[in-house]
Amino acid sequence: MKCNECGKEMKLVTGKPYHYTESGLDNVYLAGFPVHKCACGETAVEVPNVEELHTIIAGGLLRDPRLLVGKEIKFLRKQMKLKAVELANRLGINTVTLSRWENNTESIGQANDKLLKLVFV
Repeated sequence: MKCNECGKEMKLVTGKPYHYTESGLDNVYLAGFPVHKCACGETAVEVPNVEELHTIIAGGLLRDPRLLVGKEIKFLRKQMKLKAVELANRLGINTVTLSRWENNTESIGQANDKLLKLVFV
């Protein structure tokens, strides 16, 4: 695999989970996926089916009993392929409220958390 930054050949590394920040979430680590590193510092992971991976991540968020936080709400909205106004309408809330949830300036609350998780399904 060639590096997107410098064009040099990347080396395959194994054994260490990959911090998958590409999802937009802070706490997703991948194990068992090929990871390539370049001498310039660039790292790339091979994910054969990103959509399936994101569906699995979404399922984990939906099953988690704790309240969703901003990045998780935004991730689920993007998985539903909805604009903020569309999700706000489905939930019966103002777009400003949704924005505050996604930006962690306001917590979602238990009732809306359950509603969002039900709307996703």
